Amino acid sequence: MMLAMAAGIIVARELGPELRGYFGLIYFSRNLVFSFGHLGIGTSITYFSGRNEELRQKIFAFLIISSLLIGTLLALVFFAVYLRLPGKWSYIDEKTMLIGLAVTPFLFLQDFVARFLLSMLKVKQRNILNLTRSSLYLLLIIIFIIILHGRLLSTVLSFTVSMSITSLFASLSIARKIKPDFNIGSDLIRKILKYGFKAYLIDVLNFLNYRIDIILIQHFLPINQLSFYQMAVNISERLWYIPQSVSLTLFPTLLSQKEQNSGLTEKVCKHNLFIMAIMAIPIALFGKFAIGLLYGQAYLPAAPALYAVLIGIVIYPVFKLLSIDLAANNRLGVSIFASAVGVAINVISNIYLIPRYGIVGAGVATSISYSVMTVILVFIYVRLNKISPKNLFILRKEDWTDYRLLLIKLKEKIKRR
Repeated sequence: MMLAMAAGIIVARELGPELRGYFGLIYFSRNLVFSFGHLGIGTSITYFSGRNEELRQKIFAFLIISSLLIGTLLALVFFAVYLRLPGKWSYIDEKTMLIGLAVTPFLFLQDFVARFLLSMLKVKQRNILNLTRSSLYLLLIIIFIIILHGRLLSTVLSFTVSMSITSLFASLSIARKIKPDFNIGSDLIRKILKYGFKAYLIDVLNFLNYRIDIILIQHFLPINQLSFYQMAVNISERLWYIPQSVSLTLFPTLLSQKEQNSGLTEKVCKHNLFIMAIMAIPIALFGKFAIGLLYGQAYLPAAPALYAVLIGIVIYPVFKLLSIDLAANNRLGVSIFASAVGVAINVISNIYLIPRYGIVGAGVATSISYSVMTVILVFIYVRLNKISPKNLFILRKEDWTDYRLLLIKLKEKIKRR
């Protein structure tokens, strides 16, 4: 998190609000291609690899082929379409956009590899992959932007090179222990795509919930406002590092459990919500000061949007964790319904609020949609599992005991070292 934030600070200060806005648009383009093109394969990889060790060689081969093939094809298609897009995309140089889109197959590869590692509960290896990528990206940013005084093209190149190298390195490291079996078979491919399609619908809807505001802001507002809003979202979403880490391990853990409802999800939800609320307090109190100090006074207009989106950012992980539990029990339709409602509310709210209140309106719309989605899923989840909503939100006496035991263990580790 600190490495990514350091790189973001350097990019924001050196490029300025306008060029930072165009970099954000290129970054958004890659995510757009990935989110609409992954077909739910990553989730299927975790699901089938976690349930059947004998399939892992074939699944590993499939993820290599599918990531490079789908990523390359979609990058070329988007590049051809981008040349005809109106508005702010037309101001991005073709060479810069092409280099930015060149990372797409490696974006697919890294995501699929990371999920494959998590299916085997190899959390440490997955974290090393992320740490290596962030370290290399920061190093390249320092070289190309600070030392060589590069601008937008150098920033895009830094991201593409760091992502490409680390995803290839991770794939080669896995191949040393799990030799890919390219005799995959149509039956396995059909199963992967069938399960993945439901997960794909959820991911597409969630991506729209995440980023429909970006599309509408770039349509209604100047490019510097897009830069401010992206900064506000990026800062607030740093709070998601802990729930994202937990959610990535929760899915394979639930798959490995024989008991359908062990109470693990409820415990994870309330602990994450408590931690998120505690972490959000300093942002609420010192967010504006931190933006001015770290990114510069030019980015202070991002602060009101940061406060507007913060409530939704704190609440959303509950939705994410409940979705994972439902996916592990093959109840993906529930999450699809909640996500679809969230998208509808998000679009309507943004169209109404952005022209009137700018990026603050976008932040409010995001918080509203995230909250509604979470309420829907909580209502359905508690009915399916016949539990009280308090189980998802309220810490009990034994939960506080867990924190006390954790502190004792940490003190013991510090003493031993």
